[in-house]
Amino acid sequence: MAAAVLLSGIAYVITMGDFNAGLQVLTSMGMFYLPVLFTLWAVVGLAVRNRSRKFRLVTNLAISSLVISAITEYFTLNLPKSATAGASLFYILVLILWGACITGGLVTYLYLVRPPRPKI
Repeated sequence: MAAAVLLSGIAYVITMGDFNAGLQVLTSMGMFYLPVLFTLWAVVGLAVRNRSRKFRLVTNLAISSLVISAITEYFTLNLPKSATAGASLFYILVLILWGACITGGLVTYLYLVRPPRPKI
């Protein structure tokens, strides 16, 4: 989650071209997406903690993709018809969040989580 927040924040500031606007978008995305993602990562992570790193990586990526897709679909269905101009920016911001979550999961499970050591 820390990698996702950091990468999203940097990307939002660059995309929005304004530091304050980027932080506001990061706060909004963080309020709607990251609590649900973190909760599911933690709960499912406890259930699969004894599995291989590859299995946990795929599980993390699946949770990220499914939850972000579901929440985005919910917001899209409730979007008023007059807000089509802002919808494209919203999709770009969600895509940045998704990319940051996927990148964070890849870095975590491929580089930060150590493989189990053989017991003697």
